[in-house]
Amino acid sequence: MTSPSISRTSSRRSCTYARALATEYGRDGIRANAICPGSVRTAAWDHRIEKDPDIIARVSRLYPLGRLVEPTEVANAAVFLASPLSSGITGTALPVDAGLTAGNLSFIEQIA
Repeated sequence: MTSPSISRTSSRRSCTYARALATEYGRDGIRANAICPGSVRTAAWDHRIEKDPDIIARVSRLYPLGRLVEPTEVANAAVFLASPLSSGITGTALPVDAGLTAGNLSFIEQIA
């Protein structure tokens, strides 16, 4: 079973690494950011759905947006961070998790 503290530690490390890179390379015009996706509705969910067809409906209630993230949403975040629209953003970690890390850590217990 994955521990919620492991997920938090990984996210903090991503943010720390992005800040370190941004600080070191910013003077050269290089921006560094991290994308931190939560659970993304990919084929990795299929075995869980086979065992429990209602799992998506149950876990979706744990998300502030009421759903899992789609792969295109993670890709769109990457496109945004790589675009001129984010030219003033560096040294940050962007959660793309339908609000899960905004305060609901019981998610891991529901899917483990």
